[in-house]
Amino acid sequence: MQSEERASRLNEEIERSVRTMAEQSPPDGFAARVMASLPPRRVPVRTRLRLWLTRPRSLTFTPLTAAPALVLAAGLLFLVLRPGPAPLPERDALSPVRFVLYDARRSASSVAVIGSFNNWRPTSDMRYDPAAGAWVLEARLPQGEYEYVFMVDGKRIVPDPRAQASRDDGFGNTNSIVYVGGGHEQAL
Repeated sequence: MQSEERASRLNEEIERSVRTMAEQSPPDGFAARVMASLPPRRVPVRTRLRLWLTRPRSLTFTPLTAAPALVLAAGLLFLVLRPGPAPLPERDALSPVRFVLYDARRSASSVAVIGSFNNWRPTSDMRYDPAAGAWVLEARLPQGEYEYVFMVDGKRIVPDPRAQASRDDGFGNTNSIVYVGGGHEQAL
């Protein structure tokens, strides 16, 4: 208990001495000496780059020193803006493709073709042709190779049993393949 009283009295005495002390100005150059004694602060590279990019700069150049940069800029502009090769008419042409799924008993109520040509979405239903006993869809596709399957009744996936080529889809199913254009047309 005595030590606590002693500490309290000492604190009061120090406080009284500080209050009664005359105020003095720091010596000349004190702040500069303190700042000089501190280690320099490392500015992060990101901050330095941002400051360099956002501060205004003056550029001076002669026509001779600017010529290579202008030639390079003109070359890049030419490469970006030049017209590409003319499209081949055969490649851009749409070829007729007929998708057929035989269903003589008409056991399905709806059939759609889904494939790589329509992002695997059933966008158009096939129509049933009673005379042929089959679901039929007439389509026009650009030249290329396309994978497809039939979606029966909106649920069941059926590969084309009459397709001349097929490929495993990597998920345990088989996709049929149709080749369009370039002399590879086929009747499905």
